[in-house]
Formats: sequence, C-alpha cells, structure tokens
Amino acid sequence: MLPKNSLSKILDYYLSRPELQKPMMQAGFKFFKLKPEMEINNIQNGILNEWLLFDFKLKNGKTLLEDFYQRHQREFSDEELKLYGDLIATNYFALFEAKAVRWDDGLTIYDLRSGLIYNVKEKSATHSLKPGNIFYGRVARVGDHWELVGADSVHLPIVQLGEELKAIFAKDKKSASMKEIFDLAGDSDRKEKVFEEVRPEKAFDVLAKLLKTSKIDQYVSAGIILQWCERFSGHNGMMEIMSLFFGLARDNLSPSDLEKFPQTIMDVYNTTRQDKLKGLPQQEVFRNQEDPEFIINTITLGGEKWWKELECAHKLMHQERYSQAVESWNKVFSLLREEHMVTPDIYRLYANKAVCHFVCGEELEGKKMLELALKLNPNYDFAQLQKKRYESGEYNEMMLYGALKAVAGQIKNHKRLMKKKEPDSAVEYYNYVVSLGINFTTKNLTTSTITTFGGRKVRRNDSCPCGSGLKYKKCHGK
Repeated sequence: MLPKNSLSKILDYYLSRPELQKPMMQAGFKFFKLKPEMEINNIQNGILNEWLLFDFKLKNGKTLLEDFYQRHQREFSDEELKLYGDLIATNYFALFEAKAVRWDDGLTIYDLRSGLIYNVKEKSATHSLKPGNIFYGRVARVGDHWELVGADSVHLPIVQLGEELKAIFAKDKKSASMKEIFDLAGDSDRKEKVFEEVRPEKAFDVLAKLLKTSKIDQYVSAGIILQWCERFSGHNGMMEIMSLFFGLARDNLSPSDLEKFPQTIMDVYNTTRQDKLKGLPQQEVFRNQEDPEFIINTITLGGEKWWKELECAHKLMHQERYSQAVESWNKVFSLLREEHMVTPDIYRLYANKAVCHFVCGEELEGKKMLELALKLNPNYDFAQLQKKRYESGEYNEMMLYGALKAVAGQIKNHKRLMKKKEPDSAVEYYNYVVSLGINFTTKNLTTSTITTFGGRKVRRNDSCPCGSGLKYKKCHGK
C-alpha cells in the first residue's frame, strides 16, 4: 500500500514556501471559480489539494509531484524512486463504477469512459462503496498493483446515481474533470437528485433477510442492530456497530458473504431516528446540512491489538506463568472494550482467566470468571468441567499453593499484602457486552468445535483456546 504521508509531505513542502503559496492558491481559486472570501467544505478542500498535487503546473511546466521528484532524487531510496516514478507515469483521474467490493482489501472498478477495468488495493472506500456505485477517483500503479491515490486529506466522493444518470455518464466519453466533482461536492441543491434516500422499512427488511440467510441471526437479530443504531451515533457510533457486527460474523462467513453487509447496515443506521440527533435519522440531518460530513467514508475497524494480547495470554498459560497471564487477560478485556470488539465465543476467555486465577490462589476471582462464562453460554463444556473441579475440591490444593506463593513473593519484594485491587476489566467488559443483547448460548459453540477463534484460524501449534495449556494439535485439534 502507498506509505502514509508519502503525498501529504509534498503538499506541505510547497505550501510552506511563501513565494509559491499565494500563486498556488490563486490558481486553485481561479480554476474552481471560487472567491477568496468563500468558505469551502472539507471535501472541496481535499479535492483542491489533490488538484494542486497532480494537475497544477509550476512555471517550469511540471506538477508538484514531478518537481518534487526531480529535486529530491538523490535523497530517495530505490523504493521511493520507483514509487514516485510510477505515480507520475500512471496516475489519472476518472469516473468509475464499483464492480466488486472486497471488505478491507480492495475493489474491482470500471472506468465508465475508457472501458478499462482495474483491481485496486483499497481499505477505507470498501467500507462505504457497494457494487454499482459511481464515484470519481484517481488511480495509479504502486509497486506491483493499482491503488486509489490522492492527497491524504481527500475524502473519496461517493455518488449513488440512478440508472438514467449512470447511462448519461457512461455515454459521455470526454475526460473526467476535477472541476465536475468539485461542483458536485459543493452544490447543495443537487443533493436530492444525486444521493438516493433509503426507506427505513426496506433497509430493515433487507438486513433481516441477510442475517437469516447467513445464519448470523443466531447471535444477533435485525432488531438488536436497530437498537445499536439508536444507541450509538456519529462517526464513532458507526465504527462501533461495524466492529461489533464483523467480530460476530467473520468466523462464520466467507469474504464474499461479508461484503453484502456494510452498505445494508449503514442504510439501517442512516434511517434510524437517534436521540442525539433530536429524534431525526442521519440521512435527514445530512439532507438538511449545507456542509454534510461523509462519516461513512472513514470507518476503520479495530481488532489487531486485542488479538495480539490474546496470543500473549495463551503463551503465558502454556509456559505456566499464570500470574502474568492474569495481567495479560486483563489487558485483553480492556482492549476488547477499547476496540469495540466481540466474538461469538467470548465466554472462552472468561473460562481461561478463571483457570489462571485458581492456579494463583485467587479463589473468588476464579469463581466469578466461571460464573460469567456460564452466564454467557451455559452450554460451554470446558467451563462446566472447571466448575465441577472447583466444587469437588480438586482445585483446593492448587489454590492454597498459589496463595502461599503469592504471599511469599510479596514479602520478598516488600510489597503490601493487602493492596487495593483495581476494577476487573473482564467484569466491566461483561457488563458492556451483555447490554448489547447478543445471544452467546448457541449449543454447538463448545470446545469440540474449535476451528477458529477471534477471527483467525487456530493453527496446530497454537495454544488451544480452551485454556488447557496444551497445543491445539494435542488437545481439541486431534
């Protein structure tokens, strides 16, 4: 992917030079027919920046990108030389139709005017585009693949056109113009013609059918997701809803099936009345704004930090370093809350943490974690087994040894024996996840069916997610 800030630093370089700043801005205002006293919105500002970078010509006849490349060649690494060289040689601006959308990975796009098809690497646009959408963008070759490129501040303009307007654009073979999209982004009178509104009932019905056919309705219903839309608002709310849904779905659906959901969920979100918006749905607020915010174009999902910490917790258990494992599990739950993530088998984490507490001599904490695991899924066989072991006294000797070991360690390190405990992040996360109304009690989600966990396939040499401390191949992977 295009390295971060590789384009914005070029703009920063030229805009910081007083002798260039004024003529550049004057040229931009003249090209887009703006007056100095006019205010421009974020989308227009991004398009202006992209125009300055790729299309504006200096007195020497070069674009900013070409001039920067020539001036700094000696400072570039071989990779940077090829990167900027390819951008100069291959970038062009066009009107595209999205043919296929691969969530968080890329797009297959069709140039309506040239007929060329590109498979491009892209992340943020896959969260808002759906097949059939028309949009303006700039493509360029980056290394061995194509990407959508532009100044880092550019918001990708998404245009949902009806079939009639789509046909008109497709027949028009003239070159695409940055001026066209600038006018589109700033013309509030054209919003109702360009942006299709969705009926709430239709959006809800489509979501309900998708959930049923994909069998995700065993965890969450369309009604529950509607409640999420009422509860969470703004850009962060949209991100939280998407993160929660894909945490539940990605172990159970193929990438092609996952791609059907983003636009459908956003349609439900945009048509749901929200208290924080004075009882109005997002699409009505958008329609009434003179400077609308395209919040759906910048959604980024979490999931990496908590997964890495989860692997660390399993590794510590495998190494029988249970005290450190407890700390690691606490971090896992904190990160899950921070990243708005959940998995269908979240109860496994509570059972694993319970085992660590018991071994460390922390009876009350271990008992509490088992209680929460079984509240989330009473059918979870590993938690049921650990509860029987605890109630039969099988853990007594282990807990006594763990407690004595902990006290001895505190005395040796001159720590207070009765220190105040911090709030348990696992309990706080439990309260959050229960409030979401997700059903975790599916009977077939027991240790006998472990093949994936947290969105990743469990490998043979991984620690078994059941918490036994054994490798997967010697436990539930037999």
